[in-house]
Amino acid sequence: MTLKTKKFDVRSKTATVILCVMMIATMSFVVVPIAGALVEGNVTTNPCPPGCWLINFEDGNDGAVILSPVPGLQFTTTMGYDWIYGDKRTGYYNVDPYGSRAYCCNGDFFAWLGIPGHQGRIDFTQGTASYFSVLTSTYSGVAIDAYDSEDNWIATSGWASYNIFNGTFTRLTVEAPGMAYIIIHDKGNLWLIDDIVTDAPDIIEATVDIDPDTLNLKGKGKWITCYIELSGDYDVADIDATTVLLNWDIPAVVDTQHGFTSNPESYLMDHDGDGILECMVKFDRTGLETLDSGGPVELTVVGLLNDGTPFRGTDTIRVISK
Repeated sequence: MTLKTKKFDVRSKTATVILCVMMIATMSFVVVPIAGALVEGNVTTNPCPPGCWLINFEDGNDGAVILSPVPGLQFTTTMGYDWIYGDKRTGYYNVDPYGSRAYCCNGDFFAWLGIPGHQGRIDFTQGTASYFSVLTSTYSGVAIDAYDSEDNWIATSGWASYNIFNGTFTRLTVEAPGMAYIIIHDKGNLWLIDDIVTDAPDIIEATVDIDPDTLNLKGKGKWITCYIELSGDYDVADIDATTVLLNWDIPAVVDTQHGFTSNPESYLMDHDGDGILECMVKFDRTGLETLDSGGPVELTVVGLLNDGTPFRGTDTIRVISK
């Protein structure tokens, strides 16, 4: 049964046909263990283990192509078909309480591939994942296959069978180190997904070098200097200095009276000589006067790129007071 409103579609135009043809007794499901995977039926929520995060699609617009609401996931066009949002409130779908009410979703929105799409890929853009879980409402079944960065098939979730007309989902989970992307697949628009939970990195990991290596709290210096290098293909020239914070609290100096804030030749450099540019920012050292002295201290630098993508990096310095 598809989501759209033609025969066996998720849409609800021929709901009476669907109801006549699809009056099949609800099947019961059990947890079926598969190596590194789990198929769990008759669930309504997707738990979020420590170290994971949730995407629920509730920021969408019906029919719009899905752009990940948080960094780390890319809903990749697959075989010419885009992942798109569905909004059950439009009444276009057989999603409870509309149409035949065959399918279900949490909240108002879900993700699917449209009428002809049968497999969709999701890439982990900030690094590999070891955990991916999703809720699915499906007529003919759906599964998750996981692949590494060299396109080797490394794990599968197992198969979620028919589960419509009962107001619950099947939860598919796949666990394997080094997952670069997953593919969710079946035939046509016979399924939807909701509430993804994953441990895929959702932030750019930055390499941070903070000077001085030893901070004397009684010293006369004015600045803490930080060199930020971004991973992957990200460009440090895209860092929005007005968003950069030291230890989540101390803002980077952005006053243009200082040449190091206004002249790219002064703040873009290859400080460590590795052939990759760093962005230099400075912080007022008085913001660190409350640090405990006498040992190593880890400092965290966070910020955003101009497009809103977050980054984070840490460095350890020694703090003294004498």
